[in-house]
Amino acid sequence: MKQESSHCDPDLVYNHILAEEYSDAYSLLETYPECNYEDSILLFFKAICAYEKNLDLECLRLLTAFLIKDPEHPKRNYCLFTAATCMANFGMDDSSLLLLNMIADTYPDLNEAKEKAKEGIARRNKAKTYYEALLKV
Repeated sequence: MKQESSHCDPDLVYNHILAEEYSDAYSLLETYPECNYEDSILLFFKAICAYEKNLDLECLRLLTAFLIKDPEHPKRNYCLFTAATCMANFGMDDSSLLLLNMIADTYPDLNEAKEKAKEGIARRNKAKTYYEALLKV
């Protein structure tokens, strides 16, 4: 009788991700407890899948766990950029900009993302001004 492994094969998950089969990859990762992820890259893969499934909060949790486990991983800038995008999706442009400022200046689309975050902050500040005026009416 074949015994099931308690560990997930990173190559199998990666092949699903390469094929843009994020739901399949995520489902496969869900069958293995995260405490059994021998390779930290599985946290990264699961975060990518969560992001593609619009699960921003789960993506943030997984990216955080990944970077805590492997803070100098070559995908660090990618993780921070993705986390910043999630924060922006929550309307937390200040937090997004702080994360973006932690990324190497040569990262693709970084300046555009920073400008977008700054615009979001300016819009929020303007909305807050209107809100405060409404409270006085």
